[in-house]
Formats: sequence, C-alpha cells, structure tokens
Amino acid sequence: MTFTESQREAIVYRGGSVLVSAGAGSGKTRVLTERVLEYMLPKASDREPVSISRFLIITFTRAAAAELRSRISDAIASEIARNPNNQMLRRQMMLCRDARIETIDAFCQRILRRHADRLGLSPAFRVLDAEKSSRLRETALERILEQEYARGEAGFLHLADRLGAGRDDTRLAETILRLHAELQSHARPGQWVDSCLEEMKKEPASVLDTAWGKELAGEAMKTARFHAGEMEAALEAMREDETLFRAFSGSYAETAAALNRLSSALERDWDTALGCLPIPFPRAVTPKACRGTELAERCSQTRDACRKDMKKLEERVLSATSESLLRDWRATAPDMTELLSLCMKLENEFQGAKRRANGLDFSDLEHFCLRLLTDERGERTTLARELAEEFEEIMVDEYQDVSRVQDAIFHAISRDGSNLFLVGDVKQ
Repeated sequence: MTFTESQREAIVYRGGSVLVSAGAGSGKTRVLTERVLEYMLPKASDREPVSISRFLIITFTRAAAAELRSRISDAIASEIARNPNNQMLRRQMMLCRDARIETIDAFCQRILRRHADRLGLSPAFRVLDAEKSSRLRETALERILEQEYARGEAGFLHLADRLGAGRDDTRLAETILRLHAELQSHARPGQWVDSCLEEMKKEPASVLDTAWGKELAGEAMKTARFHAGEMEAALEAMREDETLFRAFSGSYAETAAALNRLSSALERDWDTALGCLPIPFPRAVTPKACRGTELAERCSQTRDACRKDMKKLEERVLSATSESLLRDWRATAPDMTELLSLCMKLENEFQGAKRRANGLDFSDLEHFCLRLLTDERGERTTLARELAEEFEEIMVDEYQDVSRVQDAIFHAISRDGSNLFLVGDVKQ
C-alpha cells in the first residue's frame, strides 16, 4: 500500500500523543497496523525495536480485535518471508498471539480480577449480560418506587404527577432509567450528581452564574468564533479575484464583525449576546464572470454553513432572555433535584442486587477499574503508574465512541497523556 503524506506522518510521528481523524474506508486500521510494525522494525536508524508485548491496543468488539491481531500477524509474516533468518521477527510472531489487543471490557476485567481484593470484590465475580443486568435494574427501581410511594413525600409525589399527569408512573420509571444509564458515561457519576445538586441550591442572578449557562455560552462562543474565522479566511481568499471581492467583501465583513461581537458579548452577559442577534447576512450576488469558479463556490459554501449553524444557535440555544430561563430553572430545579436523588437511590439498590448475585455489568467493569487507577480527586494511583510503565504506547480504535470514564482509564495508564494513539471518525 502506498501511504499519503498525512498517513505516513501518523505512522512515524514520535513527538507525543496522536489523534487520527479520518472517515470510513480511508485506511485507518492499516495505518495503525503499519505504526505497530514501524515500532517493531524501525526504518530510522536511531530508533530501537519495540516488542508487540509493549502495546495495549483497544478495539470495541471482539471481532475487531481478532481482525486486528490477524492483520498484525500477517504483516509480521510478510516481513519474515523477506527475512527468514530474523529471529526477532519470529519471536514477535509468537508474542502476537498473546498481545494485549482487546476490548475495553476485557482489559478492565483482567485488571479487576487481579486486584479485586482492593475493592472488596470477589475475584470470581461473573460478568452479567445486558439482559440479566437490565432485569436486576428494573427490579431495583420497582423497590425504590414502592418505598417512595409508601413515604408519600411531597417532592416525589409532585414529580410523579408532573411526569405521569396523574395516570401512571410509566414515564417516571422510563425517565429514571434513561437518566441513570446516561450517568454511567461519567467517570464518577456520584460526584457529578452531587455537583448538580449543589448548583441547584444556589440563587443565580444570571444564566451565566449557572454551570449550564456557562456550558451553553461556551459552546455558542466556540461556534461564533469558528465561523468568524471562516468568514475572515474567505475574505482573504477573495483578494485573488478583484471582481468577486468587490461583490462579496462588504457582506462577508459585516457578518464576520457581527459574529465577533456575539462572541465577545457571550463572555460578559447573556442578554447582551441576545441583542447581537440575528446575525446579518446581507445579500451577496455572484458576478457572472465568477459563477462556477472554484473560489466563488468555496466562499458561498462557507457562508451557507455559517448561516445554517447560526440559525440553529438562535433557535436552540440563544432563544430566551436570562430572566425567562432563570424562571424556568427555578420552576424545574425541585423536580430535577428529586429526579437525580432517585437515580442515586436506584444506583445504590442496583449495586446491592449485583453484589448479592456476585456479578458486575459492563459499566461496573469500567467504573471499578477506574477506582483502582485514580483516587477521588482523579489523581493516578500507584497501580496506574505501575501499569503505565508497561506500555510503550496505548492505541485506541473507534475513539469517537469512547465515554468519559473510558477516556479517564486510558489517560490514567498513559504517561501523563503523552503516549496515546487515538483513531476515529469525527463525522460519526
């Protein structure tokens, strides 16, 4: 295979962590395979060979792991065919059978079985399949709801009535289960819930005084800054064509300036930012002499993409005043507080049920593994530092599907994040 310049750079770069973003069928897996081979058989004279046993390669299915192992074995076999007397290559072929090319679940399970006693777990725990785990969770929720109805506290009854409209609690149960499932993507769900509960005790004066307002404003600011830069780059590119520049420059400059004003306003005040909307897109007609040219098409596409994203921003994020949003926030905070509390009660009941069954589900494998690797503050443990010394590089395929807890695991066993090779498709 002939590699492109960017593929070759991804294969040979050794200056730190690498993030490879490319679409389906673009040769990402081949690049990863070639990078492993390049470590084992470095073409650069100043590099020492690195054994396959010094890599941790994470994929997201067993089938993908098997295919990757096969590809690496085939690549080594091809090298052996060219160098039949190379004993190092023959050793690598044997080591490849037991190389750590596996799913994140398999990796976590291996670490947990080896160090289960540190968490008070039995090393003989069984991994619950999705169906068994789901049944235990639903039974745990039934118990929680029965207890809450028996207590009859006002906060719970109000939430149940609000979601069920006085008919049944099906929607309440579905909401709790969905939110509980979403929480599992956090590195430490309990801590995240506690931070939300603390936020909802506050009395904010502005949307930007809340964690959620800051998050929304931050995302809006990134969008505005990105498109301002794109519009300014288009303006600069137009200078190549005086006719096009005369026709488009005024419109594009006005839009870019408005985007920059919006970005600056979002740093200071929510309502000031609302006053910057809508973003103007003055009419810009492509001159006949420029129609169909690559530059005119590119500039028009930049403007269309900007207009589309700003419309979404105005409709979905910057759509109400600070006073209106805070009024809604105050109205929903008690119900959200109750909902989050119910999720944590479910978590405790669910964990108890799994302990009694001596079982862990796939989410537990990741969360308990992370507890072995980091402390409550997120600092690496001695075990994490010891594991980090085992790996020359940690490679992760399909990185776009990685959750926060999985990402925290990879960083914990890396060398301060400096030896990660991450492959994914940003469009997914």
